[in-house]
Amino acid sequence: MAQIDPTVYEARLAQDQANLAQAHAQVEQAQARLVQARSELTRSSELAKREMISPAELETATANRDSLEAQLKMALASVEQAQALLRLSKANLDYTTIRSPVSGVVIARNVNEGQTVVASMSAQVLFLIAADLKQVQVEASISEADIGKIKLDQPVKFTVDAHDRPFEGSVSQIRLAAAIAQNVVTYPVVIRAENPDLILFPSMTVGVSCEVARRSNALKAPNAALRFRPEEAAIGKEPGKKTAVEKSAGDNAAAGEHGRGRRPSGGEQSDWGRSAGKVWIRKTPGAAPEPIVLSLGISDGSFTEVLEPAELKEGQEVITGYAVPGAGKQADIVNPFAPPTPPGMRRAAR
Repeated sequence: MAQIDPTVYEARLAQDQANLAQAHAQVEQAQARLVQARSELTRSSELAKREMISPAELETATANRDSLEAQLKMALASVEQAQALLRLSKANLDYTTIRSPVSGVVIARNVNEGQTVVASMSAQVLFLIAADLKQVQVEASISEADIGKIKLDQPVKFTVDAHDRPFEGSVSQIRLAAAIAQNVVTYPVVIRAENPDLILFPSMTVGVSCEVARRSNALKAPNAALRFRPEEAAIGKEPGKKTAVEKSAGDNAAAGEHGRGRRPSGGEQSDWGRSAGKVWIRKTPGAAPEPIVLSLGISDGSFTEVLEPAELKEGQEVITGYAVPGAGKQADIVNPFAPPTPPGMRRAAR
């Protein structure tokens, strides 16, 4: 991937190779002297037995032999030292060629040709490489209020701004290294996902929705109907908005992040997955709205599960609001920043 100027390291390698050759020569020289000293000691021993030399000369020959044996050991140690320095020089020379440890895609290059690379206590990052973009990792920040609902291997759906379709993954890690930003505590959660089409890129901003509960073929009511409360003056007027109670086509899942999956306002929660709610209906056209108390289950933020048995049926209309007569007409809309219109004059309508 890159090549550092190897001139200095090649010179050190050549110097260490010469030092190793010199150490081998010193070993051979010490070995030759030791052979000679041993031969002289043998002759001196024979002459001493015949009393042809003095004991001092025999002691001198013995000391010379022992000294040369010690010099041979020092020469052998010098060879090992030179070999170690040579291995170090070869390793430093190999480091001048920067090779990728994995096969992948270069995401970032932090150096340019001719730039000086400074060695320090921390290794400098030259290239950032993604090993396999077909397997992506999403690092999500989950608030402390929702982290208790996150489990390993939990299914997760996420979206990115670059594509209109959702992506699926699963929770692989729940890390304990909490981050505090503006008095909000969040925990990092690692999500593994497949990227076979290579359409997900590194550093994309992701919106995550974690599935904490699932219901199949559930009767669901719109949350707007659960929040509706008729005023005394409005009772008896014609409802302006109606929404039918539906059967969920697939699965109704409650999310656990950014407030999604909360209970609709107005319901009293009795335990997890079950709360009390109320909707208003007209049993006959022109009749006053009547409340129906419901036992509610999980919610996905738009609809809430209605636990059976219930008086509501699939397709039944419920009230979500009233239409006020004349509301929303252009003539009734007043700009608070415009000057008042003089009496007897009308504003020109565009």
